[in-house]
Amino acid sequence: MRCKAVEHRNHNTVDISELADSFLQRMIVVCPLRKQLEQIKQVATAFVSNKEEVKKIVVATGEIVKRSVDDQVNHLLTKLESVTSESSKEAESVQETYQQAIEPMESFITLHEI
Repeated sequence: MRCKAVEHRNHNTVDISELADSFLQRMIVVCPLRKQLEQIKQVATAFVSNKEEVKKIVVATGEIVKRSVDDQVNHLLTKLESVTSESSKEAESVQETYQQAIEPMESFITLHEI
């Protein structure tokens, strides 16, 4: 009333019931936005939480794969050692057989040389 009647004639004035209606209309728009904002915060929190769970699963799966690969490598190395050892024994046996076959031939040649 003062603004309208005396001191501040240049101020805009509004009837209180109009202002209340305007405020109510703004609140009708703001309240759903606040609810949406809260939902977005919950989704973001759930996303981060799920990311951590997925990260744990990925790390655990990686450890399983690493152990499996390490087991395969160790198995193959053991197999290689076994094959190498068997091959060495076979090679020695063949060499001994040849040596045993050569010695009598060399003796025979030596005895019958002119």
